[in-house]
Amino acid sequence: MELQESQNILTAINWTLTNLPALASIVYAIAFSAFLLYVYKRAGSMHFLRDRIWRLMGGKSDFYIPDLQKLKLEAREIEHFRFEFGVPARTILEIQQFESWIKTNNLSLKDIATAREYIDWGNYEKLKLKDKNLGKIEKAFTTLGITFLTLAALSFWAVTPNYLMASFDDSPYFYISTKETKLTIFGENNINRIICEDETALITISKNNEFPLQRIKVICEAYSDDKQLASLAKKIKEQRTAALSLSIFFALVMIYFARESAKVYAAQRLRENLKPEKQELPERPQKNQSPLV
Repeated sequence: MELQESQNILTAINWTLTNLPALASIVYAIAFSAFLLYVYKRAGSMHFLRDRIWRLMGGKSDFYIPDLQKLKLEAREIEHFRFEFGVPARTILEIQQFESWIKTNNLSLKDIATAREYIDWGNYEKLKLKDKNLGKIEKAFTTLGITFLTLAALSFWAVTPNYLMASFDDSPYFYISTKETKLTIFGENNINRIICEDETALITISKNNEFPLQRIKVICEAYSDDKQLASLAKKIKEQRTAALSLSIFFALVMIYFARESAKVYAAQRLRENLKPEKQELPERPQKNQSPLV
């Protein structure tokens, strides 16, 4: 019996499992480098790391000159502020202007951290939102995309892995496991060792599903062959690994779209808070009343 499957994916997965220790070291190095890059991009500097390296080499932690110590503390304060809130301020003055802006407009720090890509940070005296947003149709497509990716991630892991998709040259696709075979993914007439002993039942299943009877008997022979069952179990295990990888991929893409959607909604909330209040128009003097008092 020839089982047809995605050889390219399974070959890559098999190579991954064989070289797992070396790949783990590479992944660890990449993850650590990505973490340092993320910290540098968010904080804008790596002063804290240089401090620790300097002290590890025996250097003193503080400056003796007060003005230099003050500059050092301000630099660490700016670095901490940038990493904590995600605001790309470069000076203490810009931090103070940012603080005044959020207090004046009663803005949420969480929304600002989420929607910081939508804020124009060019002038901290007049912070404003960029003219960039999603329309209702695009939001609907984003929501549908997130839903589809969620369902895809769940289906790859929950439905596919238990069975291996296969076919003969003269038969439709079927789904086989070490315990039973489904001729259709939601079919009720499954083939197992007990059914294989009933010739009448096999004929009925063949007619109802338009599946060649001889091919059904070949499937039954596989259940009585320990070598074929062992090979089948191995292939199903490989497919589970491939399906898990695809599930993780779809989940990561889903998280990305969810984050992008959250940024848009956070930017909208900020825009609502930043809308100028309507000023009341002064009352016009009546015709018979003199404007002078």
